[in-house]
Amino acid sequence: MSDIHEDLPLKATTYTLHLFGADHPLRARYEEIDLPTITIECRGPLGSDSWAVCHKGQCHDGISWDHEPLPSSRTEAWLAMHRFPLHEALELAVSAARPLRKKYEERLQ
Repeated sequence: MSDIHEDLPLKATTYTLHLFGADHPLRARYEEIDLPTITIECRGPLGSDSWAVCHKGQCHDGISWDHEPLPSSRTEAWLAMHRFPLHEALELAVSAARPLRKKYEERLQ
């Protein structure tokens, strides 16, 4: 996205994927508790293409969800496994959403 004005750069730093869309029958029940989401968050310096796929204090590594350690405890190896270019992070979030949504559905049935 281009800058609105040279001295006011505009950059999206978080995308939110709602596990239950507006028409999903369980959405109203979860809105009362905590509407589950997956966030895709920019985790690098401004202008970098380093994104994390997050849900409730966990990050996805492309296979499973892992607890996200404090910044001072994140090793280079951990970061390499849990950071993605934006296009990969968006695809990963969508693929991770389906099994996660199923878990939430099972809790309320």
